[in-house]
Amino acid sequence: MVKSRNLYYAKAASRGFTLIELMITAGMFLVVGLAVYFSLSNGVKVYKRVHVAAPQEDIYIFFDKITADLSNCLYHSRIKFVGERDSIQFATLVDLQIQDSGAQKTLGRISYTLDSYNEILLRRQDSYSQVYEDDEGPSKKMADSVKSFELSYYCWDQVNLQYEWKGTWGVDMDEEATTILPLAVRIVVVFGDSSNPSRLTRTITLYAGG
Repeated sequence: MVKSRNLYYAKAASRGFTLIELMITAGMFLVVGLAVYFSLSNGVKVYKRVHVAAPQEDIYIFFDKITADLSNCLYHSRIKFVGERDSIQFATLVDLQIQDSGAQKTLGRISYTLDSYNEILLRRQDSYSQVYEDDEGPSKKMADSVKSFELSYYCWDQVNLQYEWKGTWGVDMDEEATTILPLAVRIVVVFGDSSNPSRLTRTITLYAGG
């Protein structure tokens, strides 16, 4: 009896896997494969989100930078505050790299402008010596996919005797008026996909304004 049972098991083993066993094994491999695939797919998506900067993130960084620059804005006879609809330049504190001393704050000029053809928002920083020698430094890209960059300037109107927003500052103004800075600068940036652009607005107070 024992011999016949052992003989039966030996014959069953020699037959190999049954169809049901093969289906169960294939199903297990399929489940494991799908789990590995989805894990890798999610990992790639997370990597792209972390390493590919969104346009909105660049705009937030730009706003933080221009807010810091305008907060330190001051009047200087050689570095005029000139504000137009899509560009602005002013005297402020800039970081100057000095050999063996690192970065130090010093007087300089900051310019922001929009390259409308390439849709790039640019920032240029010039030290006082560069301004004195009419030597402009290179511009640095702050953000791309920028559709428009609009500025306006808040001040007290001596003629109408009221506060109002102006489209330009320092352009076609008499000498006495250019010694006064606006009280605030309003910035409107439209960016992103052309079919569904985003719009952000910020008003920055100038502590030396007025």
